[in-house]
Amino acid sequence: MTKKKILNMEEKIIHDMDDFLVEYGTKKLGNNVDVAKKIYESGKDDIKNLDNLFNDQGFGRTEKFYNIGVGYLNDVYDHDSKIVNKKAPEIAKRAFNYLGKNEKVLDNWEA
Repeated sequence: MTKKKILNMEEKIIHDMDDFLVEYGTKKLGNNVDVAKKIYESGKDDIKNLDNLFNDQGFGRTEKFYNIGVGYLNDVYDHDSKIVNKKAPEIAKRAFNYLGKNEKVLDNWEA
């Protein structure tokens, strides 16, 4: 896969990770305005704080965010665990930063 295709795929991964996380947050927190903002504010210093926000022992953080990225990365990098294990935390960080910069857009997706 070319570098351009990989970067394009990574952008899709980021969008899906954030979409799944905000959708899950909406279900857990109610259909309130600014769900993405609440998620970002809760996890910006330590993403594990989402466990307390969702009161789910890490399910949302791992299953509805991190593992979404890992699944895509496995597809992109043909299940090369060395690359996937290196890229997964990077993609998660990029996705969470994207969430923080696009809270309103993500909230509107879920409205």
